[in-house]
Amino acid sequence: MAKARPTKMVKTVLERYGLDADSSCWDCHGTLVVYHKACQIIAMQAGIEFNLPVIVQSEADKGIVVILVEGTMPLPEGGQRNAWSFGEATPKNNKNAYPFAMAEKRAKDRIILALAGIHGYVYSEMEADDFRDSKPEPVEVKESPPQKEKSTLIDWVVELNTALITIGCDDKVSADQVCRWLWEDSEMGIDECRSSQEKARDTIYKMDEKVDGGIGRTEFIEESKEYKE
Repeated sequence: MAKARPTKMVKTVLERYGLDADSSCWDCHGTLVVYHKACQIIAMQAGIEFNLPVIVQSEADKGIVVILVEGTMPLPEGGQRNAWSFGEATPKNNKNAYPFAMAEKRAKDRIILALAGIHGYVYSEMEADDFRDSKPEPVEVKESPPQKEKSTLIDWVVELNTALITIGCDDKVSADQVCRWLWEDSEMGIDECRSSQEKARDTIYKMDEKVDGGIGRTEFIEESKEYKE
């Protein structure tokens, strides 16, 4: 069986969102699979937002959950692109003990890849247990450097993206919410915080200040909900 490799189109799309194709994907018996973390980075970079999910079927005691999720992505020329997908978790396709979380991740990752234009050419690791079980260890999803030449300086934009994903921001809405709370400024959404290295750096510093003040990073999203513009 021929080994699956990122096509030029897949590489171009991943690079558009600052991802290195070789470290973001792997071959699973002829199928190209992308890491969940890479999907999260695409969602944040692309400004993808999700509507509240619709629960189609819920039998948690049997490990069966099916949800319907819809997402939107703004287009450079104006307007937006829409996509929807089901997320399914059943004993037949899921070994995870958290079927709701797995169903949500599967639906969101499919939508992210669909909005980016590469679903079907590459699949999320969340879509099948076989995919996740086959991934290489250890792995580090690398973000492509913004310049052609490598730099020894810290890329604060990349650091900020990673920090936001680490605390649980998986879409633009939550990233905007946290950034505005950190700055106590309604104008300081994620796009503004990533508009320069200095602003990204200062946002990271503000995260550290919150931690020094006794707020754990896992509490950032919940704490940020209290911010009023």
